[in-house]
Amino acid sequence: MIKTNTITQINSNPFIEKIKYILNWTRKKVELNESYFNQEMGETSKPYVSMGDIYYAHLGTNIGAEIDKSRPVIVFQNDDRYIRQSNMVFVIPISSNTKSGPYKVTIRPIDIIENDGVDESSVIVQQARSISKNRLHKYKGRLAEEKLKEIAIKLYGLLYKDNPLQSEGDAQTIQMDAAKSVKSL
Repeated sequence: MIKTNTITQINSNPFIEKIKYILNWTRKKVELNESYFNQEMGETSKPYVSMGDIYYAHLGTNIGAEIDKSRPVIVFQNDDRYIRQSNMVFVIPISSNTKSGPYKVTIRPIDIIENDGVDESSVIVQQARSISKNRLHKYKGRLAEEKLKEIAIKLYGLLYKDNPLQSEGDAQTIQMDAAKSVKSL
């Protein structure tokens, strides 16, 4: 009986669970790398992605406060020829946690064209990053232009010292410029 309790304690140990998660991610990463090298040899094509597309992506294991796991992401880049041919894509992760925050944009199912199972969620703008297209798994829909503009404004506020989300004076002009930049993509 003592051995059973000891085994149960080991299996429920958070450190052991984290090791298991890392090992599972390592297996997935090997699969994604094999897919990348097969792609380089011409066996598969890179997915065509464009601004506002929502894909399920394998983000992997986090360090600190980074968002991780497999989750939906929004493609947030223009449709430049180089970017289309690149194996990298700029994305912003989506979380099911809908608590409001200064760099979060809430999206509802109605905001997604061709929605394939994305519920009410939050776009976590401060977690934006570039990833390999090989991490993209399944197309989930396309975000409406109004929400893309809202994300552009939040991203602009995150990147620049004179934060239009906190200043008063010319914030309206800055927000309009950020929204125009999305429309021109």
